[in-house]
Amino acid sequence: YYSDPSLGMSEEFSYLAKNVIPGVIEVDRAKGIRFWDKAGKEYLDFSAQSNNLNFGNAPEHVLEAMVKQFGRFSYISSRMRSDVFEALSRKLVEITPSSLVKVNAKFTDGSTAVESALKRVRTAKRKPYVITFHESHHGESCETLHANGKRFTPRTLQFGGSGKFLHTPPPFVVQELQNISESAAEEASLSMLRMLCHGRQDIAAILLDPAMFPAGCHPFTKRFIDETSQLCDEADAALIFDEVQTGFGWTGNMFAADHYGTDPHMMTFGKGIAAGLPLAAVVMREEYDVLEYEEDEFTYGGMPLSCAAALKTIERLEQPGMLEHVKTISTEIAKAIKFLRTRYADIVTNVRSLGVMAGLDFCSSDPHAAHTIYGLALKRGLLTRLAANERNSLALKPPLIATQDDVHAARDLLGESLDEYRTLYA
Repeated sequence: YYSDPSLGMSEEFSYLAKNVIPGVIEVDRAKGIRFWDKAGKEYLDFSAQSNNLNFGNAPEHVLEAMVKQFGRFSYISSRMRSDVFEALSRKLVEITPSSLVKVNAKFTDGSTAVESALKRVRTAKRKPYVITFHESHHGESCETLHANGKRFTPRTLQFGGSGKFLHTPPPFVVQELQNISESAAEEASLSMLRMLCHGRQDIAAILLDPAMFPAGCHPFTKRFIDETSQLCDEADAALIFDEVQTGFGWTGNMFAADHYGTDPHMMTFGKGIAAGLPLAAVVMREEYDVLEYEEDEFTYGGMPLSCAAALKTIERLEQPGMLEHVKTISTEIAKAIKFLRTRYADIVTNVRSLGVMAGLDFCSSDPHAAHTIYGLALKRGLLTRLAANERNSLALKPPLIATQDDVHAARDLLGESLDEYRTLYA
């Protein structure tokens, strides 16, 4: 139910590169938090389609904005003025922390936005190395593949990229390796981070995803973020918040930076910025405005249709009650996963959440438990997400428009799947 590599060997899919072989579900239509396959079966989407759709599929506000903008102009050269691009750029500076006064929204995906931040910080600081965390995910360009704390193997060195990254374990990895308490693991993780920052003179930045969602949702604590920010100040390094996963409502705030009350040097965005349309951006302090024309803008970046969708998405998020709704649903999700943890303690070993994002870990005695439970849930009409790097975890991230009934339905479908798993593997 996840993907079938044998499809790539069939005549129907013989033209596809093996890394884009599809899963077995052929989607016929989608609306909001649900989609339907060709057979008419309905699915509840608790993955937001690759973590993109903060307002679900085909939101009316995005459709209206795109149609209106298309009637004016659909694409223009970046050397010409675009009022919708300028309006979005001003809005991004307005809604992010006050120290972030410059923006580049000439990207279509998070990888290039993160790579922009890397180019800028190395140029501004005149230092080569960036610290990232094991199990992190920051993109799939040559440089961001090196930044990732997962699948970092000698094979990836063949792709190019500088390789100027230092990977350090986040608290949850330390806890897994050393079997110690959360507080002890956090202190050990911070200690290793301090050693890097205090022991070297070539650190340009610390890059982090505040929720580490692809690894199964492992949000950092406020203490960890605050101490990391202080370390950056001491080392004359930048704190870069990669908010591709967390930006635009997912935490119950506009940004994770708001949730933590922190003031990073740069923030990167993608995914939810335009409700799933291709758009990404980086906002920064003045000192990182160091790149020239033809060094950091892309052909379809800042596309007018996406900018119009982004403006409407931000407007929707700023409507009274919207983020309050997200916080209410976040509470329901936290209750639901805690219920599953209690009821299925022999299978579900740990749960956690940040906003509507949640993660569930499964029994170590079966390293394939997550894959099995994923398939059992999908069979019942619930789409979740497998954690990256073959971790034995599921991640949940429904669109912000999910209702209490949606959360309860997902909880019940996961419960039924866990019941079946228990029957099959007892």
